[in-house]
Amino acid sequence: MRALAPAVACGNGVVLKPHEEAAITGGTLLAKVFEGAGVAQGLVNIVVADVAEIGDAFLEHPIPRIISFTGSTAVGRHIAEVAGRHLKRVTLELGVNSALIVLEDADLALVVDAAVFSRFTHQGQICMCANRVIVVKDVYEQFLGKFVERVVETGMFHVNDGTVNDEPLVAFGGEKASGVGRYNGQWGIEEFTTLKWISIQRERRQYPI
Repeated sequence: MRALAPAVACGNGVVLKPHEEAAITGGTLLAKVFEGAGVAQGLVNIVVADVAEIGDAFLEHPIPRIISFTGSTAVGRHIAEVAGRHLKRVTLELGVNSALIVLEDADLALVVDAAVFSRFTHQGQICMCANRVIVVKDVYEQFLGKFVERVVETGMFHVNDGTVNDEPLVAFGGEKASGVGRYNGQWGIEEFTTLKWISIQRERRQYPI
């Protein structure tokens, strides 16, 4: 929408290709919003397709004068390369690695709120999330203590490794807003079954009353 709205407002026609896994919220729903607002037919066009089917057609077609892309840096490099061969303008919103810096005169209560919000909003799945918190030595211990008090309990730890790990026989799952329950192995079985006690009395039971 950051690219679509100003493009239409400036009098441009737009062809939008959402990611196939977000075809509604990233495409057809936006078209309905513009349609409901009275935008003339043909100004906002949505193409829902696997990128493998259309390849570089968007980039190489002579009509589009500017290519706007939001996504990974790798794909952005490819788009810039192909568009450059055709002398087309590009605007690219790609992957980021944001840092939050804490100085010695910081209001620690405020900065911890800011750090938690900046890192964990939408479970940390925003491209602008603070991936690094850089704290000056003088307030490091104070900040760390307050930050740890606030945070994201966690469902999994990987020591001397990355965060992307999954094993079929190891419990997988998060805490708080990151998830409920566990998958894989016996834990996955337990999540999708109910434990019942079934007894069979083979002789007449003598009840006390």
